[in-house]
Amino acid sequence: MKKKYLYIISLFLVIILLSSFFIGYSDNKLINTIKYYVPKSVKNFVKDKIFFISDIKSKIYIIDKIVKAQNNEINDLKKQTKIQKENINYLLKQFSENNSKITLPLIEKSRNIKTEKNNMYQIKKFYYSATPWQYNQRKPSGYLYQHNDNIFVVSGSGEINYFNINEIDNNELNLKFIKNNILEFLDDQNIVKSGKVSIRGIFIKDKRIFLSYMKKIKENCYNIAIMNSELNLEKLIFSDFFTFDDCSADISNHTGGRMIEFNENSFLFTIGDGQKYAEAQKDNSLWGKILQININGKDSKILAKGLRNTQGGDYYEKGKILIMSDHGPSGGDEINILNLEELLNGKTNFGWPIATYGEIKYIEINENKFTVKDKLNHKKNGFKEPLEHFSPSVAPSHILNVNNLKNNFQNDFFLSTMGNSPGIGRRSIHHLRLDNNFEKIIYKDVIGLDERIRDMIYIKDKKRIILLLELSPSIAVLEPI
Repeated sequence: MKKKYLYIISLFLVIILLSSFFIGYSDNKLINTIKYYVPKSVKNFVKDKIFFISDIKSKIYIIDKIVKAQNNEINDLKKQTKIQKENINYLLKQFSENNSKITLPLIEKSRNIKTEKNNMYQIKKFYYSATPWQYNQRKPSGYLYQHNDNIFVVSGSGEINYFNINEIDNNELNLKFIKNNILEFLDDQNIVKSGKVSIRGIFIKDKRIFLSYMKKIKENCYNIAIMNSELNLEKLIFSDFFTFDDCSADISNHTGGRMIEFNENSFLFTIGDGQKYAEAQKDNSLWGKILQININGKDSKILAKGLRNTQGGDYYEKGKILIMSDHGPSGGDEINILNLEELLNGKTNFGWPIATYGEIKYIEINENKFTVKDKLNHKKNGFKEPLEHFSPSVAPSHILNVNNLKNNFQNDFFLSTMGNSPGIGRRSIHHLRLDNNFEKIIYKDVIGLDERIRDMIYIKDKKRIILLLELSPSIAVLEPI
């Protein structure tokens, strides 16, 4: 009996030894020498038929080594990109007469784009001096606003610039700097460091400039607030305009932050759910809401609730409607519409997080009851149905009216999209035409750009769309042809 056990143990040890010879990765010189002389057919048989699990583990080990090496290379490239960006900005400043501006050259000359419906557009891109989104821990590259003859650009880290509208027809832009006190006012270095803490929007009204931003309420706890300054092209001195006491330790990108022109005395402001999901349904909370804020900053009221992360919106005066984009979870991105009566009665509920046309993955949201498998899950449960929803996600940013961009454009809107990675409908502009009752979309087209579009504005007099693209990053001019 003892001999039998010894035989079995010896056989087991031989098998283990053979497995190290035939399969797997090894740095041992002796083992690799023996493996060299073993016939390939024998090695393949043992590897594929007997020790296939060990072979898989070996392949995983090799892949891990490759991934680690590639990650190191990527990190080195990120550092080099940042260094080169700083060098380019420095050189551009030296070429100007003084350091109050830089000249932005074309980085892509005009090229034609054919849409899904075979319409033609032309695009050109100017260099933009922000750090690329993908190398800046997803800090937004910037936002745009037209005021009189100037286009203002604010970066995610609070640099404020402007250039003249007429320059978009040239081969370079003269981007002029405006000094500001943002860093001193916020007393938060995270605004200039890589990361999501950032400026979230720009708005100009009554000779004042407003910036929405992620405000530190206490250590590692933020909300979305608004600062303002008198509009001065030499220097901007910002102070508090609108804020609230609550904060989120996990606000991430669920900020909202879009300020929307509304009427003479007020504007609209979107606030994301801050990943405090249940708060979007509470009337005593500002998370997940649309607000109307008086221009004096003293009065505000909730106009709608149940939103997740509305980063785009436009009040279309001709149709008396507010149209907005909203990010869903996994799928379920929405385009929402409110007519003026619905807007002013303040009772509209868009359903998040109880109802969504996306799926809840990766996390657990106790309040969620209805997802994409439940048809008409908004209307059936007393919520406002979206005009449109997208699955899979397209990652919507801004949405705006583009009437008369072409002669047949009436009730036409452009929706810009982003996306952490390429995908159907992402990194594009969706052209949508609404019926006269603003109840359904009667025409769709997609203009593919292969770039995350953070923001856009429509220059009506010139029939151009100005885009802020954040993979390049660049300031782009789009026009129909």
